[in-house]
Amino acid sequence: VDEPKVALLSNGSEEIKGDEAIAGARELLWSTSLNFAGYVEGDDIPYGRADVVVCDGFSGNVLLKFAEGLMTASASIVKEEMGRRILPKLGMAFMIPMIRSLRARLDYEKHGGTPLLGVNGVVVKAHGRSKATAIASALSAARRFVTQNGIQKI
Repeated sequence: VDEPKVALLSNGSEEIKGDEAIAGARELLWSTSLNFAGYVEGDDIPYGRADVVVCDGFSGNVLLKFAEGLMTASASIVKEEMGRRILPKLGMAFMIPMIRSLRARLDYEKHGGTPLLGVNGVVVKAHGRSKATAIASALSAARRFVTQNGIQKI
């Protein structure tokens, strides 16, 4: 993405939303040359309304773990419902390629880590339960961040 759309996570899109820290972050982001789009709410994130969502580490971690849990629970519920009836089981055979594609698209192990900003240097955060594939992906992400001058661009 040449010019990523940056948004600030908040509890509403109106400027009066958020606490003092959110308001301060909003002012800082407006004062930069970033393509800042204002606030984004949690339910906007899956639709790609921003390429980069800025938030504090605690909120980001909660949001990430909720999204992971929601995906796992949704897949489990769909599988359970499919197993109850014969017609959905037959239909499932036609959906297998799409399901594989969706799984690959959402697989955290293949997408590596994410840069942790606000520290002196390059830090890429990977999931705590990461295995070799995820660590290798995170290292690749760190290399890309360095070779593409990520810190200087920010």
